[in-house]
Amino acid sequence: MFAAVGIAANSASSAMANVYWSASTPGSWVEFWPDGDTFRIHDTLSDGASAAVQYKLKRTDGAGWYSTKTLVHSGGAGSSGDFIRDFPEDTSIDFRACLYKGGKAYSCSAWTYAYTFDD
Repeated sequence: MFAAVGIAANSASSAMANVYWSASTPGSWVEFWPDGDTFRIHDTLSDGASAAVQYKLKRTDGAGWYSTKTLVHSGGAGSSGDFIRDFPEDTSIDFRACLYKGGKAYSCSAWTYAYTFDD
């Protein structure tokens, strides 16, 4: 398992809409697009497991992180699904790609740091 961390943009003058972060583990690849607070989950293996993302938001009062949430895409190998959230602007978020089966996430990537912003 591994995590891919990065920010991509088409050019130096690209709008913030082109900024995203990603994380992956064998069988699951997740993108987070802060413009629209969207997770795109890709199921990359025919392994009988669903692809998932786990995420947690940093508390604005400085008291750590809110509890971890899990989103599951069960479309099958080769498919992708979008999950639109509504996060507060200028908030830190950690997320990781996971496999999901039997009601549990497993084989997760390392946590990837991202943030939301006001565009």
